[in-house]
Amino acid sequence: MGNGILAIWTDCAAEGEADFNEWYNREHLPERVGVPGFLMGARYRAAAADRTYFTWYRTVDVDVLASKPYRDRLNDPTTWTGRVMRVFRNTIRSAMTIEGEAGTAAIGAWATVLRADEGLGAVDLEACAAAEEALSATRWHLDMAATGSPTAEAAIRGPDAQAERVVLVQTATEAAARRAAAAFVGQGEVGVYALMAVLTAEDPPA
Repeated sequence: MGNGILAIWTDCAAEGEADFNEWYNREHLPERVGVPGFLMGARYRAAAADRTYFTWYRTVDVDVLASKPYRDRLNDPTTWTGRVMRVFRNTIRSAMTIEGEAGTAAIGAWATVLRADEGLGAVDLEACAAAEEALSATRWHLDMAATGSPTAEAAIRGPDAQAERVVLVQTATEAAARRAAAAFVGQGEVGVYALMAVLTAEDPPA
């Protein structure tokens, strides 16, 4: 499995939310996972978080996120993408590399996400993944070179913020996700999210 990550947290304007979700599920996830070097994508809705939606993609490496095929996609948005980019609000978008991971299942029904700055101390990923009803834990680090260059999509959406360090814990239940979140209090911004959709590069096209 690759070690590149693209992570996005966002809200969206209420009047565009239905269109936003249809676009994400029917066009955007398949389009992104279809880019060479993308391995999978997963998206979530908040149960308790500062942003309503969280999406992450795993890639062969972080260089995929600065590659020509991906840049070409970002600079040639579809009509639907152009419309939906205008309803994004409070977006955080970060290209990242995996610093460490533990556990088994990559995706659970629930996820706890710790978003922190460079000062984040050591996190025991093995203990996070071994907790009751937990499945896996990963830690990511911002790669600003792959994140920051301007694109046509970004020009429509507006400026994005970045996350510097992230810890993602996948769990089987909401209770386990909330226990993981409680353990991270004081280390950064913590969110609990319910899984909405997963798509891998091996999934057949619709």
